[in-house]
Amino acid sequence: MVGKKGIVYAVDIHPLALKKVEKMGKRKGINNVKTLFAKNIEKIKENSIDTVILFDVLHDINNKENTLKNIEKLLKPKGKLTFKDHELKKGEIKSLISENTSLNLHKNKNHNKIMEFIKND
Repeated sequence: MVGKKGIVYAVDIHPLALKKVEKMGKRKGINNVKTLFAKNIEKIKENSIDTVILFDVLHDINNKENTLKNIEKLLKPKGKLTFKDHELKKGEIKSLISENTSLNLHKNKNHNKIMEFIKND
């Protein structure tokens, strides 16, 4: 998806999860995946990310509002947040995102509950 020149940031709070991603990348010869502890997210330059994929994790995050604000800062203009969470209802997701960001709902793929939000210019 990102090609050989793009970078994928794998962000997690669990060191073992990050180690697993690192090992898998080495085993498969993938050199453009950078692992990062969630508390170090500020190391990623603002307005530098094309797409954030957030699947089935927001319900486990204590400060959802701050997390969404940080994601918005990282996204480039017209950047996308692709979102799915089996624990949160569609209305809860829309409210959380609209109340804490300027991201706009772009697509709602009902068949698998994936929602896509776009950052304004």
